[in-house]
Amino acid sequence: MFGQVAETAAPKGNPAPQLAPADLAWLNVRAAMFTPDFSKQLPAEPAARKAVLAEHGARFAAAADRAREFYTKFPDDPHAEEAKTQEVQALINAARTGDATAEGRLNTTVEAYRADKKVSNKVKVQTVAAHAFNQAMRGQKTKAERFAAIENVARNLAADFPDQPQGYESLMTIAAADEDEGKARKIAEELLRSPSPAAVKENARALLGRMDLMGKPIAAEFDGADAKKAKVAAKAGRVTLIYTWASWSPGSLALAAKLKQRGVNANVVALNLDDDPKAAEALAAKEGLPGTIVYDERGREGALAQRLKVKSAPQVIIVDAQGVIRDVRGEVDLEKKLTQLGL
Repeated sequence: MFGQVAETAAPKGNPAPQLAPADLAWLNVRAAMFTPDFSKQLPAEPAARKAVLAEHGARFAAAADRAREFYTKFPDDPHAEEAKTQEVQALINAARTGDATAEGRLNTTVEAYRADKKVSNKVKVQTVAAHAFNQAMRGQKTKAERFAAIENVARNLAADFPDQPQGYESLMTIAAADEDEGKARKIAEELLRSPSPAAVKENARALLGRMDLMGKPIAAEFDGADAKKAKVAAKAGRVTLIYTWASWSPGSLALAAKLKQRGVNANVVALNLDDDPKAAEALAAKEGLPGTIVYDERGREGALAQRLKVKSAPQVIIVDAQGVIRDVRGEVDLEKKLTQLGL
């Protein structure tokens, strides 16, 4: 049966321990959530498409029912609060299929969680955030509109749940990805003054530190980090791209692959952020990463990473042909920037 864990008999002579009712019910809740990604399987023909959406909507609604049944029947179980977040996610998915009843139930459920003093803020913010972001993104056609919608939701979350990280983390995402440098700087400075988590403040400081590098010669940073290999790679008269990568960042490996495929006419320096240079070197050879690769066993605490204020991957710094740092968030719309630079 779809989305349900069957109770099977153990082989004779080898009895298996019986699951407690709550444990079995929780397994069934989890199984019900493993529904297929309907957005990738929709037929083109309208009638068939509608039928498939209705089928998926029914499955999502059933998953929501199972989650509600679990936390109602086992309110003191350690998984009860997680079941509440899964109910909301299932209803969001059901609403995406066009199930109008799910939309109404979703709104009612989220508001009930907001008002329920027994529900922790940790659960409340997860359910409210999932619902709010889903609603905010509807009808947003441009990147600017999407960013504005995300920022609005993030600010509301930070105001309503100042003790939870979601709002601050979303604002940091906007600061790191928004094309408007002034706006990015403003948000980062706001985060430093806010009660945001230490990790968010660290990222905000790093972003502001990178922004302060704008207009400075890259040679000074290479010298300060004793990064002779990188300095030699940054030949005069050509644009230099510095990108960060790590084994724990699939996105950075994908970015490196795109640079390799594009064959950019520029100096390329690949700054590794792993703390195991030998393993990273093996991965670089396997993937055929482009550029002069700089390793440091200190990883993100390495000398060059510290000088360039990079904490994650992928991040891209663009240096002009005169050796001056011109962009410290090059990963934002990188394809567009490479085209503008003729690379």
